[in-house]
This record gives sequence, structure tokens and C-alpha cells, in this order.
Amino acid sequence: DSPILSDPDFGRCITAPLRRGGELLGAWVLAFAEPGAPDVEDVTLVELFAAQAAQATQRARLHTAEVDAREQADVRRTISEALNRAPTIAEVAEAITTEGRNAFDAAGLAVFVVSAGDPSVLRSQTASGSTAPPSPAPRVHEVKDRCGLSAWRYPQFLSTRAQVDQFVEVLVTDPKWASAAVLPLGLAGVEMGVVLVGFDDENVLTSATRAALSGLAGE
Repeated sequence: DSPILSDPDFGRCITAPLRRGGELLGAWVLAFAEPGAPDVEDVTLVELFAAQAAQATQRARLHTAEVDAREQADVRRTISEALNRAPTIAEVAEAITTEGRNAFDAAGLAVFVVSAGDPSVLRSQTASGSTAPPSPAPRVHEVKDRCGLSAWRYPQFLSTRAQVDQFVEVLVTDPKWASAAVLPLGLAGVEMGVVLVGFDDENVLTSATRAALSGLAGE
């Protein structure tokens, strides 16, 4: 499928897999204008370069993973510091909204807390970005049923616009997001609220991002 092979001057190619141990990291395709079988010397040289390229590719992947891990640690530290400085619910919600949206480059973020006067109701505490206006006082049981939070402990990740439209509208009206995370706030069986994080990209909810969002909810 390489565009190289659609070149009108294409005559032959050598394809070498990039492997480290038993893992296939990619492939290297070299195209030549002259037709015919490749020379043995060409094949040997390509194999040597492919081994070197595989080594460099694996090294780069490990470096990227290390950088990502450091960035996630920085995110957690920044959010923890902001939350530790927040003495009131309003300030906690503001810290989550500000730091969370910046850390995850979210399109919108909303925080709801269980009403002290009526534990069956979620009150909108704060919202930022392009988050649509909150629905009037969503009921805790509605959020549980619609957003899959039956245990009130496990986050729900909505990775398509259809899922967002189906589930999130119980919390905000007309959410124009491609994906979202619904993060329940619960501790020792006590239901305290929920954080809603929306994204413009359907592909943003990687395993690392999900873990970091779950960490945000825990904090």
C-alpha cells in the first residue's frame, strides 16, 4: 500500500521487517526503478540497516514512553498541589476545572456535587470552556442509570459522539463533544459528585489518558 509503489518509474522493491526480538515494529520498503531480482549484496545491506533501524525505533519508543510518564507525573503533582490548597468545595471545583482542563487539553469540563440538603440531587458547582449549560439539577439515580455509574466508583469513558449524545445530556444540554469521561467522586461508599470532561477528538482517550483521568477523580 506504499505510495512509493504507485510511482510510474517503479521497477522492483526490497521490503525488510523491523523486528526486535519477537516484536514487529514496522517495515522498511526500498523501491528501485530497475526491474528484476535484487542483488544479494543489496539484500544483505538492507537487512543490516533494518536491524539498526529496529534498534533505533525501539529506543525512540522507550524514550517516548518515558517522556509521557514524566508528563503524567507532572500533571498529577500540579493537580494535587492545587487541590491541597483548596479549603472549600467551590475552590476544589475551581481547581479541578482549571487544572484538569489545562492538563488534558479538554474542550470543556464540569463539576457537580451531591446536594447537602437533598442527596438525590446533583448541583452544578462549576464549569469551564465550551461546556454547555448544565441541565437543571440532574438526579443522582438518572446519572447512574444513563452514565453507567452503578457502583459510583468506576469512571465511564465515552469514545464516540453517539455515546456522548446518548449519555452526557443527562448532565449538560447539547454537548458538542467527540468523546468524554464521566468521573464519579466517591470515597468509602459515600457519593460526593461527578466530574465531566469533554474532548473534541475521538482518539484522545488512550489508556494513559484514562489512567490519568481516573487519578484526577481520585484526587
